[in-house]
Amino acid sequence: SNEKIFRASEIKDAQGLLFRFERSSCEALWAYQHLYVQSVPNKGRKSLLSTQEQDVFVEMKNPLLSISRRVDLLIWDNKIISDRLGLLQRNFGLQKFIMSSAREAIGSIEKLNVLKNPEKLTDYIERGQLLYAKKMMCLKDSSVLKQLKERPKQLLKRIDRLPRWHGKFMIEDGKIVLKTFAQVEELIELLDETYTRSDVTGQEYVTDVKRPVEAG
Repeated sequence: SNEKIFRASEIKDAQGLLFRFERSSCEALWAYQHLYVQSVPNKGRKSLLSTQEQDVFVEMKNPLLSISRRVDLLIWDNKIISDRLGLLQRNFGLQKFIMSSAREAIGSIEKLNVLKNPEKLTDYIERGQLLYAKKMMCLKDSSVLKQLKERPKQLLKRIDRLPRWHGKFMIEDGKIVLKTFAQVEELIELLDETYTRSDVTGQEYVTDVKRPVEAG
C-alpha cells in the first residue's frame, strides 16, 4: 500500500486533522481542522510544560494535541466549503487556482475574437491584488459568452442598443477596444450580467446571485 501512516514523532510536521463522517455506504463528508501553533503546545519540545497530578505538577515531556470544535473547511461531493480564504491561499494554493481560472476565462473571451486588444484583460488580473482575478474567474460559465460565441456581431449590436450599455464601449472594425481598467470592469459586469432590469417597473438591480427561472 502507498498510504502513509502517521507517527507521533511526526507531530512537529503535521499541518492539520482530517475527519471522515460517513452518511451512507458510498457517501462521506470530510472535515479539516488546521493545526495552528497553539493547537500543539510544546510542539518542538523546547518549553517546560507541566500537568497537575493531585497536589503536584509533573513535567509533561510529550506534546499535547488540542482538538477544538472548529472546522476550517468541509469537503463534500468534490466541493470545498470554507470561509477561511486566507488559510486556503497560504496552505492550499487557492491563489494559483484563482489565477488559473481567471486566465481560462480570458482564453475563452479571446477565442470569440470580439476584442481589439485582449491583452488588456491579462494586464487587469496581474495588477497585484487577487480581487481582480476573482472577478475575472466568474466569467468561466457566463451565459453572455456562450451567446457571443454563437452570434457575436448580432449580440454586440443588441448590447449597444440597451440603455445601460449604449455607447459604453468603443468599437473598431467590429471589435471592442478596452482603453482603461474601468472599461475592463464594465466588460466584466456585462458578461457576468451584474445588472438586472425589472420587466414591471423598469428598475435596475445589482444581481450577485443568478438562478435561472424555470418556465411555467
